[in-house]
Amino acid sequence: MVIKLDMSKAYDRVNWNFLITVMQKMGFPPRFLTLIKHAVQNCWFSILVNGEATGFLKSTQGLRQGDPISPALFIIAAEAFSKGLNPLFNKNPDMYYQTKCEVKLSHLSYADDIILFTNCKEAGLNKLMQFLRKFEDLSGQQINHAKSAFIPRRKANLIAHRIKNITGFSMKALPITYLGAPLYKGNKRKILYENLIDKTQASGKDFVQFEKKHKETYSGAWELGQPLSGTIGGFQKVHLPILWEPSVTCISQSLGSGANMSGMYRNSNRQYRPT
Repeated sequence: MVIKLDMSKAYDRVNWNFLITVMQKMGFPPRFLTLIKHAVQNCWFSILVNGEATGFLKSTQGLRQGDPISPALFIIAAEAFSKGLNPLFNKNPDMYYQTKCEVKLSHLSYADDIILFTNCKEAGLNKLMQFLRKFEDLSGQQINHAKSAFIPRRKANLIAHRIKNITGFSMKALPITYLGAPLYKGNKRKILYENLIDKTQASGKDFVQFEKKHKETYSGAWELGQPLSGTIGGFQKVHLPILWEPSVTCISQSLGSGANMSGMYRNSNRQYRPT
């Protein structure tokens, strides 16, 4: 069974004491911890009333969006999830998802995007849910039960009903999307990647509009679009040469005669200043 967790406002719910404790366990020096503590706790908010700031409210938890150090701190705090989940599965080997290979897989985690792999035995699910509730209490995180879901190996109403009662999650069927990549079972189907191709073609059009507006080189447009294109899962680009290549060719041609991705990438270090 696969469980896809959705964390509610993950950045805003980070418990400061939990974060510092995790960093202490990782061996960060006390002086550095003091700097981090002052950085995250010195956070105030002001409310605008009729366009004027009125009073200040002190934050008691969470990490500031846009702060360069916030992503690293969040990942450090989230590492406690893996460190706690691995011993749970090691002590209860029957909780591991049974695969045809020898790899023991319990979860995939990227920041707050988490997928769990486990069996459908009631005892194992109860232990897993106890761990999740304890993690919520300690870290300040909160699982969004309405958006979290489980995908059972077999579609049996009795099993699905039992899992729903234990977890409180709804049941879904494959394919699902994780980190921008469709997860599915069976042969690769082109229809699953149409959304990806559409996004890539749209980003290519943005490059063209940028180039026409500023009359700059294609490398400038490509550099501007890298953050957007980087979010369109590199997994599919590697594993879908047949579907991906025509789209890349189409975008390359739309950028101009003789333009190619490799050339633009090599020149992407050039600094660009809009006129």
